[in-house]
Amino acid sequence: MKKYLLLSLLSLQLLFGCKRQPTEFEKFDNLFEQLTADTLKISYIVDADNTLNDSLIIGKRIPVTFYHLFEFPQEFAADTAGYSSSIFVNAFKKIVFGNRVGYLVRFYNKETRVPNFICLYVYNSNTRKMSSPEIVQYVYGSEGTEALTDSWIFDLNKDGSKDLIQNIYECNLSGNDAEITHFVDTLTVKIWTDTAFKATCPDNYKQLKKQFKANCICSCGIKE
Repeated sequence: MKKYLLLSLLSLQLLFGCKRQPTEFEKFDNLFEQLTADTLKISYIVDADNTLNDSLIIGKRIPVTFYHLFEFPQEFAADTAGYSSSIFVNAFKKIVFGNRVGYLVRFYNKETRVPNFICLYVYNSNTRKMSSPEIVQYVYGSEGTEALTDSWIFDLNKDGSKDLIQNIYECNLSGNDAEITHFVDTLTVKIWTDTAFKATCPDNYKQLKKQFKANCICSCGIKE
């Protein structure tokens, strides 16, 4: 009887001991919530007084051990070791683009509140590498300077794969007369191909530019 009991216990130990453990990348993937909506608008959130709201810090915080999987934006590159407690790197959403998966990662400095990024990384399962970061949301502001990017992810050309629209706005003022020294207000349309996004200029570009406007504070007094 004891012999059979021992064999049974040994069989159970082998069964559970041989259970497949998730890979490092699978653990990273599990941090992200799957996008189920048809359209995702990505923009910063402000309080009533136009200051950045801490509700930006959503999603699971990504452990430092996963930082080597993706490239940080230049402004946060110094924190890849994870020493600063004020820097938040959070898993936002994962999105299927054809046969690849994209990951939205939020970078946020709780002390300064700017700059604030959300970057899109597309994972290539063949090379097991992430793409370079695609900035889909950005906000920075100081006296005389405002820069922001808002984005929308949805199937623009109705081919079954989600595409990317980015509204990029930049304005610099200088001098007592607040002279405009730099101004950008553009819409970028990127269609998903089999392996990457491809910039294009559709026939209805002017209509799209009116439809997809950035969430601008308008410190430069130009943008509606």
